[in-house]
Amino acid sequence: MARLAVKEPGILSIQLPKARGGTDHLNNLYAACISCNCAKGAGSTSTMRRRNGVSRAPLNRLRKERIKEENTFLGMTGGGLVGSYFGPVGTLAGIIIGGLFGEDVSPRR
Repeated sequence: MARLAVKEPGILSIQLPKARGGTDHLNNLYAACISCNCAKGAGSTSTMRRRNGVSRAPLNRLRKERIKEENTFLGMTGGGLVGSYFGPVGTLAGIIIGGLFGEDVSPRR
């Protein structure tokens, strides 16, 4: 089994600890600071998330980008509909303002 080369000790942690049947396979490894890794001990990452009041794993970069695009589109659509009450110029202004507001909404799931 190949080992990963880690430049700094303690930055790789294991989702399912070896003590509970986990492996060194890449889909079981993730980055964690030394203190978080030590605090986790033989517990799982889901156990640590529950202890810290977080119910879900963080979103990956691609999922965050997709949610941000959806928020921007919905903001533009809503702004355009509200702005259409004020005519073509209002529609355009609503699309721009709605898009800016939608893009600013941060995906926190």
